[in-house]
Amino acid sequence: MIHSAISRGSIPEVFWTIPRQDSGTQRRLAPKSRCKPVSNFTYSLSKPFNKLLTGIALKAVALKDITALPRRFFPKLERLILCLEDRTEFENFDWIMNDEVKAFAHSPTLTHVALKRPFRNAETDHIQLPWKQLTHFVEGSLHTNSARYFLTTYLPMATQLRFLALTLSVADFDDYANRWCSFPSTTMPNLESLSIDSTVGGVIAGCPWFLTKFNFPNLRSLRLSGLGLDFESLDMVGANHPPAEVLLDKLRGFTRLQYLSLIFPGVLNGRTLKQILDATPHVTVLDTPVFLHFPKVLLALTGGFNAEADDTRPAQILLPRLQKLVLTVQSVEIGPLVIWRDRHPIEPDLLVPFARSRIGSNLETPLKKISLCNLHPEDVDEEDTLMEAVRTLREEGLEVEINMEDESRRGMRPECATFPRWVERDPDTKDWLSMFV
Repeated sequence: MIHSAISRGSIPEVFWTIPRQDSGTQRRLAPKSRCKPVSNFTYSLSKPFNKLLTGIALKAVALKDITALPRRFFPKLERLILCLEDRTEFENFDWIMNDEVKAFAHSPTLTHVALKRPFRNAETDHIQLPWKQLTHFVEGSLHTNSARYFLTTYLPMATQLRFLALTLSVADFDDYANRWCSFPSTTMPNLESLSIDSTVGGVIAGCPWFLTKFNFPNLRSLRLSGLGLDFESLDMVGANHPPAEVLLDKLRGFTRLQYLSLIFPGVLNGRTLKQILDATPHVTVLDTPVFLHFPKVLLALTGGFNAEADDTRPAQILLPRLQKLVLTVQSVEIGPLVIWRDRHPIEPDLLVPFARSRIGSNLETPLKKISLCNLHPEDVDEEDTLMEAVRTLREEGLEVEINMEDESRRGMRPECATFPRWVERDPDTKDWLSMFV
């Protein structure tokens, strides 16, 4: 059944969710079609409806129905969300008899693809996509196996990519077989936004291998997320693990970087945080969730303070061009480890000194705006100390924006950290991925 339908101007988009029991009766697309018999799902998309679609989200649709869709079935498709999350079905599916997923490979206008799949390697590569024309690709599953096959086979082909979100595993940080050594360096001049989730990769203690082989000279937006960030966790660094300095060198090379997001609810080493911020001096927007280690972020950015309690030396101004700070109050469930954390409040005693240290007339680039996102009604009580701090900062000339939590999502446990609240704020993803979270 059609879960919901929206219209972008006069261009139709369909978001489709179909229960398994609905894929029953077999029909043909047309009386003279050479296609194999297909289910009611495919028949419902038959001509001329399929020729009009510019966007489609397929969730909980049986593999046999997806593979039954013929080539060139969506001539006007621009945006695709495909969720194949049934691991058992994927493992037991007869790909020889049913062929590969090929309905989207020859869609000439397809540019946005979001994909959830239980596996990603050469043996399970059964989804054909027009990589050379894609501008946006989002990987939505927390894979435990390496992303190397995708990174070495398809990413070099996707020369038009502007937006890339992917997940990395432990194997993407340690190259025991030295497979990356022979891979040539690749430059992707069009990539502007990169999101790396290492939730199943453990604590980030160094550089993922693919960053040593790919260059993104025009990168403007970077999101790093995972269980933790700690360059001093030597036990996390293997013999074939690029050291932290390699990652810092890559960050220093992103001279066009303007937006930085750091999402590490488990471990956040203060010195490591300082190194990251020091390596990204061009950033104008910092987007960070309010987790347990949130105070370290504000202290590191507050003029006159130092991120490490045992270091009393005056701290240098990190992110000297910072103009906007985005703070998101949220709980999080971290992938297979299921770490549930309560909401941590925004502490006015830290927020006000930080803001005042960044709005002085002696600064070359003063802070202009703070956005407080995903707040609950109790957070904005007029008697609350946070609201008192907000009023104070507004009186001192700082713009403070307050965004309330979506009531329809209140009390819901997020599936994982792969798609945090920034998805809803990013102009590249907020509408497109509304059915993907």
